[in-house]
Amino acid sequence: MENEIVKTISAIYDAAYDETPDSWVIVCEKIDGLLDAENGGVTVLDTVQKEISVVGSRMDPELLAQYVEHYQYRNPIQDRIAGLRSGGRFNRAEAIADEDFEKLEITNEFFSKGRIFHFEYRVIAAPDDLHAAIQFSRPRGRGNFAKKDLELMDLLMPHLGRAFGIHFNFLKAKQERSILAEVLDRMPRGVFVVNEARKVLYSNTSGNSILTDGDGIYINRRGGISVRNNSDHKRFKAALAGVFTSPGINSGWAATIRLNRGTGKRPLELLLAKCTKGDCDQFGTGEKAIIFVSDPESKRVSVADVLCRLYGLTRSEARIAGMIADGMSMADISDELCIAESTVKTHLKRIFSKTDTRRQSELAKLVLLGPASLRFDGERKV
Repeated sequence: MENEIVKTISAIYDAAYDETPDSWVIVCEKIDGLLDAENGGVTVLDTVQKEISVVGSRMDPELLAQYVEHYQYRNPIQDRIAGLRSGGRFNRAEAIADEDFEKLEITNEFFSKGRIFHFEYRVIAAPDDLHAAIQFSRPRGRGNFAKKDLELMDLLMPHLGRAFGIHFNFLKAKQERSILAEVLDRMPRGVFVVNEARKVLYSNTSGNSILTDGDGIYINRRGGISVRNNSDHKRFKAALAGVFTSPGINSGWAATIRLNRGTGKRPLELLLAKCTKGDCDQFGTGEKAIIFVSDPESKRVSVADVLCRLYGLTRSEARIAGMIADGMSMADISDELCIAESTVKTHLKRIFSKTDTRRQSELAKLVLLGPASLRFDGERKV
């Protein structure tokens, strides 16, 4: 028995860093075995919305799905357990007499189908407005959990609480990184995090496009950033080395550099800075640098929807506003749209009125610094 308890505690801590439900199912399986129980499961209850989500469970998947989608909203017991805090417990037989439990609608509709008559519910952690819990059940003929079973649960509870606290923070950090990555992917310029060997540790969507294009900068066979123009490559290496030897945040942006391209397009514009927020452990040890890359040749595919919603522009006006932001002249716009230059001027006057701008430079700044400059599902390509 002691050996099985040790194995169970080991499995509990193994589950802490596993983002899949499999490890928690293993934990429930082991505790089910120790308690002669069934349907072990770990859930998270939103105590405000009174909604349960499942972390891992040994219950029949079809029946479990029915509970999550339907029966939980008709279960009066769920309202009672929502008031529990960390360490709290609910035992069905202690709270509701057998005959009263059998009369509940949820008993016939759900619990009986799952062979659930006696059950114990334990809150193992309560972060914010949530509480994580573990629960076990037995069919009627097997009897309620005895004192020795409850003592075993008491023994495991501190381990479950610590492990789930780690698990919760692990998933929260992963979610925050995912959100941050999505924010960076909306940016119209490339963002790289590199180490001193110039190896790319992170790149946003625009950065990936620039590197895949390989026009000016690319990833070499060793996984580092290289510049196609030899003289520019030397300047880039020197600039990056200067970033890593700079004193850090008080020195401001350490370097800027323009990299020529063999295709004849305007140079890429780079801004390099040391990573000063700790040592960026998620990207490994050692110094890191951030590189921002702007491509003057990047073209906006469509900003019409954003400009129309923001300023009430027509589709034609929004298209012209985007062309102005791309640096096109009145004559260029006239040729592109096959309309008279006087018509472009008429549209522009209306655009100025609706956007509260007075000249083309103000309009371009408004577009380039506003929401229309962000990426939205392929609206912009680099």
